[in-house]
Amino acid sequence: MKITKSKLWKHPGLMATILKNSPPLDPSVILFNSEVYMIKKGSIISFLTLKKYDGFYELKTAYTYPGYRNKGYAEKLVKKVLSTTDSDLFLQCDSKLEKLYKKCGFKKTDKMSLLFRIRENLFNLFLSRIFGYKIITMRKK
Repeated sequence: MKITKSKLWKHPGLMATILKNSPPLDPSVILFNSEVYMIKKGSIISFLTLKKYDGFYELKTAYTYPGYRNKGYAEKLVKKVLSTTDSDLFLQCDSKLEKLYKKCGFKKTDKMSLLFRIRENLFNLFLSRIFGYKIITMRKK
């Protein structure tokens, strides 16, 4: 199984998936020049977007299409990203996914930039009841 890397803007179908599943997935990734890592079996079955900031990366969207879920594809993509960067890597996710990301070496953190703190607080205060979950911020050094 091959993992390929590209720029998100080159894949309008992935952008449509992100928008269709928003706000649980982060649509702001489309506004940035984000990288995308993909696994294909004919067509794309799983993808992960990554945004580079000054001094760190943020894992923005990890998505596996229905029918291919629970087979480890997202975990393989996360591990690929981890093997390609030495910088700090942050993510914000449903607290139910904490166990998955811990397997990849992430830890829940309270030490985060103002951007992450604002996003986490706003979501948990105003949107968590609508979507039925709270988000947490995790970090991998």
